[in-house]
Amino acid sequence: MNADAAALKKTRLFGGINEREFSELLAYLAPRCAEYDRGEYLPKPETTRAFGLVLSGAVLLLRDDRRGDRNLILRASAGDTFWESQAICQRCADLDAVAEEKARVFWISAEKAAGPHIAECAGYCRFTRNLLSAVAEKELVLCEKITHMGRRTTRQKLMSFLESQSRSSGSRVFDIPFSRQQLADYLSVDRSAMSAELSALARGGMIKYERSHFELL
Repeated sequence: MNADAAALKKTRLFGGINEREFSELLAYLAPRCAEYDRGEYLPKPETTRAFGLVLSGAVLLLRDDRRGDRNLILRASAGDTFWESQAICQRCADLDAVAEEKARVFWISAEKAAGPHIAECAGYCRFTRNLLSAVAEKELVLCEKITHMGRRTTRQKLMSFLESQSRSSGSRVFDIPFSRQQLADYLSVDRSAMSAELSALARGGMIKYERSHFELL
């Protein structure tokens, strides 16, 4: 097993699959590997008919409007998949995928991943369950984003986001996956106004923070 295959096997998408099943499944799926530099745009699923699995680095899914405002939808880090639904449903992606940093991505054919498969490969059933779990988890992440953005003020959006991050980490001390600009784009708020609210929350004794490290008080 080469280094790429070994790294793939460690991802959640291939979790619970033994060596023999993994070898059969990998031969069937024949994922294509590609590398992208920081800031490089990735091909869309309507072109590739494939979804991505990030092996290293990170990929941002975002939408830029005509005024230049950016809405950050989600961040796919190492081990995460993206564009599963668009590729499987063959829907045009009204989003862009951009490498946040140098990224290595495996592209998996949606037709092979969601279509009929050779019966003797028992690992395929586990793979499809893992894929369904990834899609379901993505829906929960997007529902959380909608919850944050539904708050009326920048302060409420910030606290909704920080409280959800605290719950996810199981601690009142945690790191967020976004830079300041990315967080503003994720919450669809002005960065300066957001920074002012963070300072006000810290002065009011509600939070402590340094860069991406936060503590809820």
